[in-house]
Amino acid sequence: MWRKTCAPGVRAVRSLRNRLLERRGDRVLHAAARPGCGREWSSEAVRSEEDVKLKRQYLHESSLFVTRPFCNTRMDFGGSGGKEQVPRKVAELVLARPRYKNAVSTQTVSELRRHVQTLQSGVGDDDVRVVLVRSDVAGVFSAGADLKERASLPEQLQLEFTNAFRDVLQELSELPMPTVAAVDGYALGGGAEIALSCDIRIASASAVIGFPECSRGVLPGAGGCARLPHVLSPSRAKLLIFGGQPIDGREAERCGLVDCVVDSSEMLLTEARKLCSRIAENSPSAVQLAKKCLSAVERVDVGEALGLEKSFYSQTLNTKDRQEGIAAFNEKRKPVFTGQ
Repeated sequence: MWRKTCAPGVRAVRSLRNRLLERRGDRVLHAAARPGCGREWSSEAVRSEEDVKLKRQYLHESSLFVTRPFCNTRMDFGGSGGKEQVPRKVAELVLARPRYKNAVSTQTVSELRRHVQTLQSGVGDDDVRVVLVRSDVAGVFSAGADLKERASLPEQLQLEFTNAFRDVLQELSELPMPTVAAVDGYALGGGAEIALSCDIRIASASAVIGFPECSRGVLPGAGGCARLPHVLSPSRAKLLIFGGQPIDGREAERCGLVDCVVDSSEMLLTEARKLCSRIAENSPSAVQLAKKCLSAVERVDVGEALGLEKSFYSQTLNTKDRQEGIAAFNEKRKPVFTGQ
């Protein structure tokens, strides 16, 4: 099954990770991270302290986990246990790399792609109606790319990393169910691009969002330059990218970079989950068609947009969810949607 879903971007990430580990000439070390399996090393015996250090450097803790809808138990890919009060029908994609402030590494990209594909493959079973993207690290959403790792990469591998990161964020944005980013603390560079790839962004007032790439000699390359002008005015997008100056949550709300702001970090997750729960209560078939429609009409004129709206609306007419919605209204009860 994994082979069937292994897109070119996945192979690029795997190849990149393996080449990162090729430091010994005749003694090549390979790390395998397969779905549902722990990481295993297959190589000649580790025969030096240098090999041990290399292994520890690149096989650090898992940087993502996903909560399972319908229950309160984490699907924890980082090895730690715990309980989470997760709303029904909501999956949470959680950044959990505290030692590195959720910096995005090659491993993060690989795991993110795997989890996004898992969410994509579950479409149709009504288990997941909304995806919440958040951090498990206090004071930071994501500090951006792992620059220490980047510094160790040759130019070609740096380009492959950015391409793979851009591709997986596009896959995240194309999930059929709505995605919500809960941003607290620092969301810089690649961290801001993760939030931009979501349909809705909610932030704490203390959030710090910015695009500092130009101060590092590059530009936002995982969707920042492509998406930001469609969220803000083109000139405001240029101001944030050219100047590199971050803005707080309140200013982000004023300019439209985030959709709503809560007063404190403590309230953010509660409010984000409430929002996800409200969305999840609606007809999943209608919500997913609405997402397709809104995405399709973003860059066309009004006449063409009206034609697209007509087409998507007609697809809702013969659904069981529409019949249930009308029946529930007439019977003055809460509807029970099934996504059919």
